[in-house]
Amino acid sequence: MKKSLSLLLAAVLLLSSLTACQREETESSSSAPSSQPPVEYTYQDGEYAVSYAVPALDRTLDYLVLSVEQDRLEIVEYGCKEDSSTTEEGESSASESSGASATSSGESSSSAPQEELTEHEANAQETMEKILESFEAAGQDVDEMQPFEGADEHFYRFQRMIRTALRFAEAGDTTPVLLGKYEDGTYRSEMPNYNVDGWKEFVELTVADGLVESVTFDAESQEDPTLLISEDPELGADGELGSCYAPIAQEFLENGEQLDAITVPSGGERVMTSFEKLAEPLLASMISAGEKDVVAHMYYDGTYTAQFSTFDSYGWKDYVTLEIQDDQITVKEFDAISQTTGASNKLEDTETLEQWTTAVGRDPQELMEELYSNFASSNNDVFAVDNVAGATVSTNNFKLLVGQLLATAATAGDSEEVLEVDRVEVQSAS
Repeated sequence: MKKSLSLLLAAVLLLSSLTACQREETESSSSAPSSQPPVEYTYQDGEYAVSYAVPALDRTLDYLVLSVEQDRLEIVEYGCKEDSSTTEEGESSASESSGASATSSGESSSSAPQEELTEHEANAQETMEKILESFEAAGQDVDEMQPFEGADEHFYRFQRMIRTALRFAEAGDTTPVLLGKYEDGTYRSEMPNYNVDGWKEFVELTVADGLVESVTFDAESQEDPTLLISEDPELGADGELGSCYAPIAQEFLENGEQLDAITVPSGGERVMTSFEKLAEPLLASMISAGEKDVVAHMYYDGTYTAQFSTFDSYGWKDYVTLEIQDDQITVKEFDAISQTTGASNKLEDTETLEQWTTAVGRDPQELMEELYSNFASSNNDVFAVDNVAGATVSTNNFKLLVGQLLATAATAGDSEEVLEVDRVEVQSAS
């Protein structure tokens, strides 16, 4: 009996010990830190309101409210109202209208009937709906958005409001922000290359309290970068070319940065074209709070064609067509038309191609592909294009036509007319 009691007592003690161990293990595991690290967010939750104190060119004031929750962005409000201080007599003022607005779904969220919107507000609302679509299509990344025709200032103002709201969201500061005309800072825009005269033009300006304080427009010498064209003994302030720079910059400043309000100095058409190329991306950056240092485009986007003004001794007239987008040049066509009415172009004429192949021992189409490849490797510099063996004349004709297009029509944005180029004869089998 005593032995049985002892065994029973031992069993109870063993069971109690096991239960205690299991409880300790459970408590230990529950109190151990989680292997999952806490989620860190870039932005703090809240609603961030940004609006403009200075109207756009269409006399409207943009505003935006961005909601942030666990780094998820939602545009609660986005719209504009007409500035009553600039409303012309006879039109509704901002105080008489609730303004135009759009939601992230692209639908109007204005509580006022459509007929109560002013003309400027209604036009802006259409643009804003497209801007929201662009924002969503870019994955809510303003840096990936591309400006589109008709957006004008509203596109860049939207980018700045988003960038400002996110900057405040990083700090969790929900104080409403009122923006001036431009983002403060020092901006510089320069051409990507020196021009044919050996000068690289640039614009520098300073923005303080939302307004442009100073503008410098000049060009540095390729031979001596410390020499500016305004200081050049022959081209400077008293020269025909160098004297154009300062007046253009001054008028730009005096006319509220309106490019179309500048009077072009006598003989300064090309200089004015350069200033426009430099100022346009700067204005976009100033409005959108973008990059402070910008490399402008050398050429205007478009499709350009040049041809020789006369036929060669074989009865051919070479022509080239280029397509330019963001300074990226694509050769769409390089060929020659025949003097004979109704005849095929040179690269489609079987007899000519056979003679060419026999003379040089290579397929003319392969020669053209090599020429295009050489041009693509030249960084748009025709002087750096290597000649193609077996197509010396064609190479020289190509370089002459392309060089004239880039130096004139593409630089000026004149894509409507075919550029006529004087021929330079070089005898060769091609």
